[in-house]
Amino acid sequence: MKITPITNNRLNATNAKMIIDRWWGGRVADSIRVIRSMKNSTGAVFDIYEDQFERFMDNMYHIQE
Repeated sequence: MKITPITNNRLNATNAKMIIDRWWGGRVADSIRVIRSMKNSTGAVFDIYEDQFERFMDNMYHIQE
């Protein structure tokens, strides 16, 4: 999964973790162990468990609206 920044085109792993904790608290946020910044700081990459993917994406679509 890739998260991209909304403003200033910069997103490091710490900021990505803060976003995930805010919008996906609980089991989804706690199951993410490693978040890595992209080399050019335009996003962050992380893995989530397959059984939590649907819940994550449902929330993502809800936030985008």
